[in-house]
Amino acid sequence: MSFKDYSDELRISKYKPLRVLYYILGWVTLVFATLGIFLPGWPTTIWAILSVYFFMRSSKKFYNYIMNHPQMGPLIRNWREGKGMTVKTKVLAVGLSNLTILFSIYVIQVLWVSFLLVIIASSLTTYFFTLPTYRE
Repeated sequence: MSFKDYSDELRISKYKPLRVLYYILGWVTLVFATLGIFLPGWPTTIWAILSVYFFMRSSKKFYNYIMNHPQMGPLIRNWREGKGMTVKTKVLAVGLSNLTILFSIYVIQVLWVSFLLVIIASSLTTYFFTLPTYRE
């Protein structure tokens, strides 16, 4: 994959304190997105989208880095273009989130918490499957 310059999309803040805040938040959310690659049930895409939002307002270098990243870049670009998620990503997201929730239900064993977790799992599953599907 070749490098593409996304500088024309930047909206860097004119106010330095705000730019610094966006930069810090960009890194925090990027770390969270990276954790999502390795931790089952931890979202990746939403943290990557937030990271792009913050870097778009603070750093040309890191905005371009994320948009060209081999794993996160396609997720962000497909999302922004309204293509949604691939079938593989949807199945992985639903499978891992439901597995994590089932494990939590098993460990916690509190009826009202279990009920709440089932509602969350059902909502997540519905949400993922109503998103547009991107065919690779």
